[in-house]
Amino acid sequence: MNHFKKSESSAPSGTKYLAFAEDQLPLEFRLQIVRRYGSETLSFASAIQSGLCHFANQSGYLAFQKKYGHTFVLGDPVVAPHEMDSIIDEFLKQHRNVTFCQISESVAGKLNRRKYWVNELGFDSRLDLDSYDFAGKEKERFRYASNWLNRRGFEIRELELTDDVQGEIRDLNEQWIGTRTVRKETAFLNRPMEFINQPDVRRFFLVDAAGKIQAFVFFDPMYLNDQVIGYVTTFKRRHPDAPSVAEQGICKEAIETFKREGKAVVRLGLSPFAGISDDRFRYNWLLKYVLRYYYRAGWVNRYFFNLRGHAEFKKRFRGENEKAYFASPGWVNDVRLFALIRLCKIL
Repeated sequence: MNHFKKSESSAPSGTKYLAFAEDQLPLEFRLQIVRRYGSETLSFASAIQSGLCHFANQSGYLAFQKKYGHTFVLGDPVVAPHEMDSIIDEFLKQHRNVTFCQISESVAGKLNRRKYWVNELGFDSRLDLDSYDFAGKEKERFRYASNWLNRRGFEIRELELTDDVQGEIRDLNEQWIGTRTVRKETAFLNRPMEFINQPDVRRFFLVDAAGKIQAFVFFDPMYLNDQVIGYVTTFKRRHPDAPSVAEQGICKEAIETFKREGKAVVRLGLSPFAGISDDRFRYNWLLKYVLRYYYRAGWVNRYFFNLRGHAEFKKRFRGENEKAYFASPGWVNDVRLFALIRLCKIL
């Protein structure tokens, strides 16, 4: 049975949940909802990423995609808190083989009570800006990076994406991808890079003495009650010849800027498969073993994705590491994981 709403012209106006095919739920409605309830790491990505399907009523939505007979929900539903249980239940009534990816402990608990297997997917680092600073020996490398860049004539600037800037960062992005093991843009859990101005996205650039962009870091907004409360790091790119301390210097400047503005939090995003202990919910022990093996495996880190290096960079910030979860209805996950990898365009 096809549950998708075919009209792309109207947002949901009642309490009944409707399924919208790829990009059919109006962007204006998605942004309206995410500004009200989008306080999680993937909230903004679930609204802005192209190619997603949505399940929605007037109170909110969840984002999902299908692959090889499996349905994958992206992050927590973006919905009024009192609607969280109902949107999960209604979605499960209409879809089979549903897996929830990179969800919070709160949503993981709801799925655990619905007899899902709930495994840790890694951790998400949170910086509480009211008390956060770069003082102390543990964060000395960030101060060193900033001073090193300043002494050599580099500047960190926040810029809009003019035509000239877009051209520069397209070239830089292509050169950066050429240095990666996976030489293409990923998707779903990491939204693809877009070279357009997007609402409330912040962009910080490292510019050399000649005025050329050498590196950049972009931050997606997090919201609550129509206010920006913080940011999530989304894209980090560095020219192959740029200083190795570029990202540390940019992140320090951006975080200090957000703190001066009175923002509450910065999230550094998921460190996949890092720090898995699975001590909170009923978990799939085989999946736990597989994910922990992938994190340690040299061949995975060398030829596919540098999981350990990714996590170590985020640990340098000395933030609070919050668990992110993966919830699946079945014990066997081989096809499910392969479908998710393909959905993320890693293979």
